[in-house]
Amino acid sequence: MCMRDGAVADVLPVANVATDRRASYELDPAQLVATRSAARRDGLEIAGFYHSHPRTSAEPSSYDLANAWYPECVYVVIGLDPRPVVRAFRIADGRARELELEFETA
Repeated sequence: MCMRDGAVADVLPVANVATDRRASYELDPAQLVATRSAARRDGLEIAGFYHSHPRTSAEPSSYDLANAWYPECVYVVIGLDPRPVVRAFRIADGRARELELEFETA
């Protein structure tokens, strides 16, 4: 997720290169670096990352907590079980703090 002037301005996909993509995620390191460079070039700030939990709730997993490398970013988790829910967190030092989300409709 990229921001400009305090609002999400774009979403730039980065491939999941985890061995079992249905059970975990791992951002492609080269693509992440390229995406961050492109965002800076376009005047955007990388504000966060998102991924889904198809079989669980929208809470950071132990893997999420251990692999949140950017404490300044927001981590959005979309849980699909038992029903679709979107939640956002700041993750630092292996701990998650939930953030309030605001949605605007067009």
